[in-house]
Amino acid sequence: MANQENRPHLRSWPEVIRIFLREPTFRDLLGAACLCLLVGTIFYHFVEGWSWFDSLYFCTITLTTIGYGDFVPTTEEARIFTIFYVLIGIGIIATFVTALASARLFAADDPGAASRANMTRVITRDPPPKPRKGRWVRRRSRVRRTSP
Repeated sequence: MANQENRPHLRSWPEVIRIFLREPTFRDLLGAACLCLLVGTIFYHFVEGWSWFDSLYFCTITLTTIGYGDFVPTTEEARIFTIFYVLIGIGIIATFVTALASARLFAADDPGAASRANMTRVITRDPPPKPRKGRWVRRRSRVRRTSP
């Protein structure tokens, strides 16, 4: 049986949702993902004549790259739209899923370091703050001396 102390700390899903709703970066990603699904659902409902649920199902399956093949765009307009929809939408959905996973797994190395500022920095890829000169700095599990 694995040692309980070596298991990574995972955030609970309610905590992840609170982080998403509190941080502007995450709210923007959530909004972009929902908007992407909404635009595709509306388009396929009116152009292909699919039901609202079938249109949402097709958009979700397509943008998550599962692609069962049970729904296929048949009109030329829908095929052209699908080309651009997939190119843009997969990037948006992939970024959203990455942010969601990062928010849940960020505390795996150091549960005390998972603050909102660090979380936002990780997702937006901002550079870490520079250490003060001549002081001991603790970074994750390393301790090093900065040059004076």
